[in-house]
Amino acid sequence: MYGHSLYLKFYMENYGKTITESLKRQEARVEEETLKWMTKSANQGYAGGQSYLGGYFMEGDDAKNRQPDYVLGLMWTILAESQRSEKDSVESAIEELRYNFKVSDEEIKKAKTLARAWHVAK
Repeated sequence: MYGHSLYLKFYMENYGKTITESLKRQEARVEEETLKWMTKSANQGYAGGQSYLGGYFMEGDDAKNRQPDYVLGLMWTILAESQRSEKDSVESAIEELRYNFKVSDEEIKKAKTLARAWHVAK
């Protein structure tokens, strides 16, 4: 068991950075590919893709210096929620995001305008 621990320590000291960097690159490629396909899905009107993009833009990513974009996040969320059967699901989602992310009335107004324009363009 002791020899195995020494081997593992030697391996991580000499090759661990390479493995970690490789995993980070692979993770970035997977995220990029996921975003590509979810965007295609969302643009075709699928609620799952729209919901994914809503969360993606609302969250941002500190590690990648990607700031949240509440207007785009809300727009995609509005489009996804508008496909639900519940009459007030859009307004419920907006209120939840307003509370959780401190979204302004101006951002909500812009997102609603973009969502309407998206519907018209389709």
